[in-house]
Amino acid sequence: MPPSLRFFAGGDRSIRGYKYKSLSPRDSDGKLTGASKLATGSLEYQYNVTGKWWGAVFVDSGEAVNDIAKSNVKTGAGVGVRWASPIGPVKFDIAAPVADKDEHGLQFYIGLGPEL
Repeated sequence: MPPSLRFFAGGDRSIRGYKYKSLSPRDSDGKLTGASKLATGSLEYQYNVTGKWWGAVFVDSGEAVNDIAKSNVKTGAGVGVRWASPIGPVKFDIAAPVADKDEHGLQFYIGLGPEL
């Protein structure tokens, strides 16, 4: 299967706290190869701070794997700020892996527009 059809996890659309497309099986050289299966889930709570400003706390989990029996689910957690701007929603998030902190560290995300 070509890499363009394989799955990668990590980043603001899957597991925040991990770099974009940084989670997948690796070949013998340590290069990411992509996976045939992807499962992710998010739990997010947003609360109105004042006017058009919202706060958020979240936890994301998942993994991209070829063999479910060898799954190693990754989890990231963080906080964010949401602003209902005149041109549409804007979000700022900061997240870190629950484990693997030395490898991935803090990740910052900026999002424009509604979530799809």
